Amino acid sequence: RKLDLPATIQSDDEERVTAATKLDVASHPKTVTAILNTQTGRTLLYVRQDPLPWLMPERRTTLSLDYGFKRAAPIFRVGAHTDLLEIKELHLGLTGQIDTDGAWFTGVGLALKW
Repeated sequence: RKLDLPATIQSDDEERVTAATKLDVASHPKTVTAILNTQTGRTLLYVRQDPLPWLMPERRTTLSLDYGFKRAAPIFRVGAHTDLLEIKELHLGLTGQIDTDGAWFTGVGLALKW
């Protein structure tokens, strides 16, 4: 019941959980459960997407180097962004950028990632 498996699995006396693990490798955590049918020997894997937490500390940093045009002049831009807090699918963090023309930007922002 803790693994939130289908009712047909929970009510079948021949079905046994042999393993369960959480995968936190993507932006949405998942639980993988292996079910063994003791009568047939068949094993099934169930993958369930877990709900995102309402509030979770986060520590991811992105560094970037971009090339483009600003007011028709070519420039390089170096940027850094650090995520500090995750609120469901929103990531709150600090960001900074500096351009080769001497302009810069620092700030706080929200990001939605998919």
